[in-house]
Amino acid sequence: MSAEVYIAGQKLDLKEKDVIALTKQINDIASIQKINADYTNRIICERTPNNIAIAEMLNITGNVSTRPYKYATAKVVSDGITIVLNGTALLVETKNQKQYEYIIYAGNYDLYSKILDKYITDLDWSDLVHTFNVANWKSSWLNTQGYVYALAETLDGRLSSFGYGAPANSIRIDLGKQFPWVFVKTVWQRIFNEAGLEYYGDVFSDLKFDSQIMLAARDYTKDLVFEFDNYNGVRDENYEFGCDNCNDNPVTFNLEVDSEPLSSPNYNSATNEYTAPFGGEYQFTFTIDCYARFLWEVIVVIKKNGTINTQIITEPQIRSYPFPTAKTVTATSVVTLQQGDVVTVSLVCDNSNDSHPSYPWGMITNVDYKIQQLNTKLFLFNTTIDFSKLLPKIKQIDFLIAIMQQYGLMYRVDNEGKYQFIKIDELLNKKQGFYDWSDKLDSESSEVYRIGNFSKDNLFTYNYNDKDLLGNNYADGSYGISIDDLPLSGETISSIIEACGDYMIYDNWNTIASVHAYKNTVSDASLPPKYELQEVNKMIVAQKLVHNVEYMTYGNDSEYLGFDFNETQAIAKFSEFHWNKLIEENYGKYIKLVQKPLVKTVKIWLTPIDIYFLDMFKLIYLRQYQSFFYLNKVSNFVAGKLTDCEIIKVN
Repeated sequence: MSAEVYIAGQKLDLKEKDVIALTKQINDIASIQKINADYTNRIICERTPNNIAIAEMLNITGNVSTRPYKYATAKVVSDGITIVLNGTALLVETKNQKQYEYIIYAGNYDLYSKILDKYITDLDWSDLVHTFNVANWKSSWLNTQGYVYALAETLDGRLSSFGYGAPANSIRIDLGKQFPWVFVKTVWQRIFNEAGLEYYGDVFSDLKFDSQIMLAARDYTKDLVFEFDNYNGVRDENYEFGCDNCNDNPVTFNLEVDSEPLSSPNYNSATNEYTAPFGGEYQFTFTIDCYARFLWEVIVVIKKNGTINTQIITEPQIRSYPFPTAKTVTATSVVTLQQGDVVTVSLVCDNSNDSHPSYPWGMITNVDYKIQQLNTKLFLFNTTIDFSKLLPKIKQIDFLIAIMQQYGLMYRVDNEGKYQFIKIDELLNKKQGFYDWSDKLDSESSEVYRIGNFSKDNLFTYNYNDKDLLGNNYADGSYGISIDDLPLSGETISSIIEACGDYMIYDNWNTIASVHAYKNTVSDASLPPKYELQEVNKMIVAQKLVHNVEYMTYGNDSEYLGFDFNETQAIAKFSEFHWNKLIEENYGKYIKLVQKPLVKTVKIWLTPIDIYFLDMFKLIYLRQYQSFFYLNKVSNFVAGKLTDCEIIKVN
């Protein structure tokens, strides 16, 4: 055999007797969720000057080579025919300071190696940054790529928690509790584009794939590492008021600080405005020293973005005549703020509660003003949406595998380096054609009647939210194998996807997806619910559909925003992705194969040109058996020698 190996474009020095054996595989059909790569045996080469240069002086005194720690391009040529074109070379060992050892991977390895440690949140989402407002909410409904605000049930069986009135039969939508979704095909496309790879396949024009979406509802604030904001400002100049210097009741003072024992970059002492650095709850505490001559009370008015948010009324001050009495009062309130909300505070001295009303008369001598950030909360409506923060933090390879599992996909790398995807049932139905290797068959080594770790009951499973209302495992699926000595039950596929229930009846139409984003923290059913965002770091998918609504009311919590007639709106639906339905659509032929497995190991005469043109998405026909076979593995191909091939009969 004449074998040549090129690494980073440079030809290795090999001995005439050196053997380069190539093993080719794509997906082991016994474990469809595993992705396998082509690989060579260990290639041992002497430490010649040329090979030392290719290894970047590795194992030479004083060397700073990075060759063992990074990928290098590789090519393998057999008898003048390229049998590995787009390979990846790994230098794995140096022996006795005399030899380098390489392994070359090819086929599916390239994609895996490029995205292994990358998350979907690492992708560039800058072009989809936008503000979540009513206009963008509505304009997204007809989107076919990028993002869409597809309506989902996020609470506990209701679409809304806000309390304004609306027609009894209209749909109430609380935008403050809704989330955007990203099209699955958009995530898929960005993974390949940013890895510098191309892909193709009929599945990408499949209507279900085309409309599949993924929820973007991760509370990224839980990942932030920072100290909560604290501020302390002091007003030590007197606020003096009384009958002889005012004519009003009540008397209002804008709170100003004279010094800052604990400053904060978020407090503007020139305007006395506080700007919330993050969404969350903030506690405002006021300690007020004052003198009272007539009955009066201090009201602390907290305004958020110019609108009164809360009023704290202190206890009435005691009338003391003829001499005023010093007193200290404390007022505190917890205010929920979104990032960027601006807070101002005023003090109101009021005498209207006196049985003999008169002007308030006295003096505020000192105010100690504290702001403490208690927690962070994620608010989306009227904020900037950045999918690099909101998408679940899952690895890109895990995302691809989860979607491939749903559609029964396999992939291979063609001779142009492009990734071809095909459904396994389409492969087994000879959609890609077949090779007639009858004349290449030499002999049969073995025939066995088991593949993989199958059971009598084989499960396809999702994850589930513990608050789901539909019961256990409602979206799972299974199929049976009637072989007596198999275990009772086992998993064929365990998906990382969390199922979302379709049980919220929407309008007079159908059900919509429930994603359990919020939980009610109030246990007393007689009290109004208080919803808190749960940790949503799961991969949740649904199908985007459009539906005409006769009329709907929408708002943000208790704020009324609009009432519309005859809207064609996007909704999220999950039932199309129940495993039993996906199994029926994508795994029928595969299940027939594994229910009566017949696996042969045969010896085949293969040439380098056979390997160069080998498409493992094509079946093998052998007239000796009058059957078609799936080529599961080509083991240790060496030109001029018989090659062991593992083939599985297609029923």
